[in-house]
Amino acid sequence: MPINKTIRKWKNVTYEIKWYADGKATSFIERPFCEPPTGQKENNKPCPDEKEIRSLLDGSASYSYYVPGQWVRIFR
Repeated sequence: MPINKTIRKWKNVTYEIKWYADGKATSFIERPFCEPPTGQKENNKPCPDEKEIRSLLDGSASYSYYVPGQWVRIFR
């Protein structure tokens, strides 16, 4: 789902993406996107602006939280 064009220009927004499996929250949460530098309340420039925010669910890693056959969805 695209981020609203107005919100894309904000400097004080942090995005957190959580993944759900079988209707329950898993322990896999992406690192926050657009988080301002430590000690600052906002970024120096708009975030994400024209960049895309993507979360890649990789089930091949040894730390995978999912198994074949599970229903998986993202909560944004």
